[in-house]
Amino acid sequence: MNPFSLASLTIQIRDGIVLTEVDGEALLLSLSQDMYYGLDEVGILIWKRLTEGTSLLAIKEEIQAEYQVDDHTIEEDLQTFLASLSSKGVIEIR
Repeated sequence: MNPFSLASLTIQIRDGIVLTEVDGEALLLSLSQDMYYGLDEVGILIWKRLTEGTSLLAIKEEIQAEYQVDDHTIEEDLQTFLASLSSKGVIEIR
């Protein structure tokens, strides 16, 4: 993934993926693949914004405002997170 391509990416959440929060922990569950993926606080924020249809640039700006992290770090971390979700079949990146 190009480090500066967030504006051009579209994320499609695959069918059968649900977010479950229990005792301060969050898991993405794939009902069709019988797998789960743990999320931290930032991962939960990203996931919720993706389900709302928020653009990746808007998500990046929200993370930057909330956690005061530089652009480069946010973009790298966001791309790593999205690539991980994609490799597990949770999302499709277009």
